[in-house]
Amino acid sequence: MKAIRNGFREAEKLFLEFAEKQVEEVGDIDRSGSCAIVILIVDDTCYVANVGDSRAVMSGDQGEKVYVLSNDHKPTDEVEIKRIVENGGKIYQNTSTIPHPNPTFKGQQQVIYGPHRVFPGRLSVSRTFGDIEAKLPKLEGNPLVVIAEPDITAFKIT
Repeated sequence: MKAIRNGFREAEKLFLEFAEKQVEEVGDIDRSGSCAIVILIVDDTCYVANVGDSRAVMSGDQGEKVYVLSNDHKPTDEVEIKRIVENGGKIYQNTSTIPHPNPTFKGQQQVIYGPHRVFPGRLSVSRTFGDIEAKLPKLEGNPLVVIAEPDITAFKIT
């Protein structure tokens, strides 16, 4: 598991270095980011590592069963909420109002709710690679809020 964690840390480091170098090469910071899921099978052990909302499932018993192998890192997850808030981040949800589409409610407003998001970063996931604006203090980010630390699980397979 240590090797997987080190691989994710190195990928994050390289992603952020690339993003910053774009200022010199292109004139602007690369603001992109990504989620990832890695499955590694060593002998009879399956390791699953994920950052973000990429998903992995596995079938068993000749397709009769489905096993969920990953959990989404969303700002509505209790573990993520606690981690984000304890590290100085916030979770918010945008709303807007529009005229109600049903003629019966003429003159009334309907509230539209957007996805829950993490601040800093305005992201709808709480763990990513990259997304430099969410992470670098000089860009008003916080490296402890949106992180690239994977959840890793391991289990025996037959």
